[in-house]
Amino acid sequence: MDQLLALQVFCRVAECGSFSQTGKELSLAQSAVSRGIARLEDKLGLRLFERSTRRVALTMEGRAYLEQVHEHVRGLEDANLRASAGFSDLAGRVKVAAPGALGRLLLLPEIVRMMKQFHGLVVDVSLADVRIDLAKGAFDFAIRVGQGGESSFVEREFGRSPQWIVAAPSLFAERPVPTSLADLQGFPAVLSGRALDIAKLGLDVRFVADDLDATLSAALAGLGVSVLPRWLVSEHVSAGRLIRLSAKAPLPSPPVIAVYPRRLRRVSRQLLDRLEHHLATVLERQS
Repeated sequence: MDQLLALQVFCRVAECGSFSQTGKELSLAQSAVSRGIARLEDKLGLRLFERSTRRVALTMEGRAYLEQVHEHVRGLEDANLRASAGFSDLAGRVKVAAPGALGRLLLLPEIVRMMKQFHGLVVDVSLADVRIDLAKGAFDFAIRVGQGGESSFVEREFGRSPQWIVAAPSLFAERPVPTSLADLQGFPAVLSGRALDIAKLGLDVRFVADDLDATLSAALAGLGVSVLPRWLVSEHVSAGRLIRLSAKAPLPSPPVIAVYPRRLRRVSRQLLDRLEHHLATVLERQS
């Protein structure tokens, strides 16, 4: 195993905490990954990882070594990808985190389109409705809804995400459609973790999820009233699958932001700029 590959293996094991996962991603046998790390440790005279049957974690020396080599390894990977792509304008590996539903509906189609256009672009995407540690996961940037509140990172706002109160028509088969927030009292509710404050209106909360797609499915099934982002429900409202309730209700419009380190590699900044333009356009078009 040459020096660059050994360093790539080291960085990837540090990121994912798994020899087997690293082997799959780099098309190497797990035994080759293990030998590569062992040889690197012998060469450096350091123990880079603590190993157990359940986890692989960086030692203090391993964390210090990662800080020294990670940016250089990513730079060399980018250079190789750019060269193999004929020095395309957008080439290199970028690791991105985003909320699940927003990532699937608004980000992934644009990322796929760019990857088809720029064959040297490699993207690792993590979609989850929980806040991910950017530094620990070695992410280049994250897209988030709401304020980031991380002083060590830069935050850039793309637009706003208005919330709508919606419900399936079947919910009102035996009672009139509410025309005000006060009329919602006593109705069943299906909510995401971010919208629990609406329970103060006297709704009967029947279903709570930490995933917007799950909450949307429950609302479409007629299980209750819900508060969901406009970009997620507007097509369902237009198609009559959901009804928008209390349109004049003063609901918050949290910002959609990017969070990233103060220093970004060229390919990361290029991808971020393109996604910013795309998201800003989509969010503006819905306003």
